[in-house]
Amino acid sequence: MHYQPIVNFEDDGIVAAEALLRWEHPEKGMISPSLFIPIAEEMGMIGAIGDYVLRKACAQTMAWRDEGVHLSQIAVNMSPKQLHDDGWLDSVKAALSDTGLEPQYLDLE
Repeated sequence: MHYQPIVNFEDDGIVAAEALLRWEHPEKGMISPSLFIPIAEEMGMIGAIGDYVLRKACAQTMAWRDEGVHLSQIAVNMSPKQLHDDGWLDSVKAALSDTGLEPQYLDLE
């Protein structure tokens, strides 16, 4: 997981972040999400991967809060295929409930 800061240029403060899944192959280096996400979708693995990213992002946001870093939002990208899964909303609710992150701090893209 990588977190891209979203900065307020008026005061140079980090106000939010976007959670980004990255895959670093031991021999090939960084693999672009544009290569591995379509494969995950085709193989039916995108739901599990998306759930992992969502839970990690929510948990990291709460960890930052515990350290005194309060972001206005954490943005998490979702695959259109996830939105067609009848259980995706339950997964979002469970990630929020399990981590304690309030829904207004989660931005699903």
